[in-house]
Amino acid sequence: MKSIALVSCVALLASSTLAAEIPLVKGPDGRFRTPEAIQAIQDDADVNRKCHTTNGNYIPTLQAGTYTASAFFNCFRTTAQIFEFVDTLTAQNANFVTKFPISTTVKGQTIYAYQLSAGGAKPQAVYYESLIHAREWIAGSSNIFTFASLLDDLANGKATITTLFDVIFVPIVNIDGYDISWNGNRYQRKNAHQVDLNRNFPSFYTNPFPPPPTDETYPGPFAFSEPETIGIGKWLKANNDKIAGWVDVHSYAGLVLYPYCHGDFREKYLGTCGVGKREKENTNRSLYSQAKCKVKLNVIVAYLRLVEGPQPPPPLHPITVDLQGSGPTRARDNSVVVIMKYGDTYEPIGNGEDEKFQLLGRNIQQQMGTNYKAETSATLYPAYGCFDDYHYRTYKKPVLTLEIAGSDFVAPASTIRTRGTEVYKGLSQFAREVITYNNGPTSTPTTLAPTTTKIKTTTKKPTTKKLTTRKPTTTRRYGVLDQGGAVEEVQENSN
Repeated sequence: MKSIALVSCVALLASSTLAAEIPLVKGPDGRFRTPEAIQAIQDDADVNRKCHTTNGNYIPTLQAGTYTASAFFNCFRTTAQIFEFVDTLTAQNANFVTKFPISTTVKGQTIYAYQLSAGGAKPQAVYYESLIHAREWIAGSSNIFTFASLLDDLANGKATITTLFDVIFVPIVNIDGYDISWNGNRYQRKNAHQVDLNRNFPSFYTNPFPPPPTDETYPGPFAFSEPETIGIGKWLKANNDKIAGWVDVHSYAGLVLYPYCHGDFREKYLGTCGVGKREKENTNRSLYSQAKCKVKLNVIVAYLRLVEGPQPPPPLHPITVDLQGSGPTRARDNSVVVIMKYGDTYEPIGNGEDEKFQLLGRNIQQQMGTNYKAETSATLYPAYGCFDDYHYRTYKKPVLTLEIAGSDFVAPASTIRTRGTEVYKGLSQFAREVITYNNGPTSTPTTLAPTTTKIKTTTKKPTTKKLTTRKPTTTRRYGVLDQGGAVEEVQENSN
């Protein structure tokens, strides 16, 4: 006991000495920063609004072939500015770009997708979304930069991935949260219901210690509880045959992440003491808090061992997801049951899938540069209810999470084009790798040769969308996760 007390005293002394040398304040994301750094976060929206005053009036000068040179990319932009810019590009390229609704937000705002179908519609498309987490502004700007870059390359007669697939962009998933990040809380992550949308998808595993509503990763009361996720989930399911692969663009970590998100809670968190890679970079975390964290986790591990014993835990309960959005319910067909257990698998997916993802990730990383590395999502930190895990388990198609390089969610506007170029290369390579993943010819990172023809632009009004949402039905449909992670529908009379 004396030795433990001595260690605690040393830890406290080290912590207090460090704090005396460097005054730190806990920021909105839980990291400790200097007061100046905290103020910079809160001032970021105003800094970019000031940038808007000197980088405005760019809409009249927009021209295909030079979109990425526009002053639009000199600053981070508000929701209204983003849609004004993307809608203008859509109108100028109406022969092959269409806009259509894909979902709605808590506050009733429409989440739009933009489909690029140059050279005629393709049998399948790749899907790129961003800003599911509101504070990750660089993710949104990079996705839009990719959209603009594709249009520039088409106008300039360069070959693009549009020869392989149609490309669908969703610039802002979490519109309500993004608006909040511009008006009072720059570090807003969740939606207007204060739910982390990237934890709100159905999960084959359950989190043994689900975060409370106050936590930044609160998954919501049940899977697909939010209009944003249920709308996207329904649309992607209705168009499953037409989608070849998905990418969810995030920041910041400099990572190309492939399934799975979840991992061994005990092993991972004992090793990191609940500190993800980003937070491990915070060298000012006190020794005392680290020691306290490890004691707590050892207690958790002892409890899990006592409850579980040598065998996996017993089934908890079936999980059903109401695709009409009214809440979870038990399916009438009780033979459809989900065996849920603690996220206990860093084990391989199997059947050659791991090797496919490793090749895919490695080739994309090579295109994006030395700022990036490829690994499983759970290596960053275990998570449950993620976009990528759900869509891979359900549809067995390639899906990635791109974590843009950086050191903070608040990124300098001067990095917009640099990060945008990296993401354009990565998303372009993803489309090529999808062919390899789906048993096409072996792919290596290459730059496609230019074509000899240019795509003409027009001011014709956008055509109707090529992919459509499911027609309304009088039957309620409940998505039920089976043991393989797929969603089966159980119909119930709406009367």
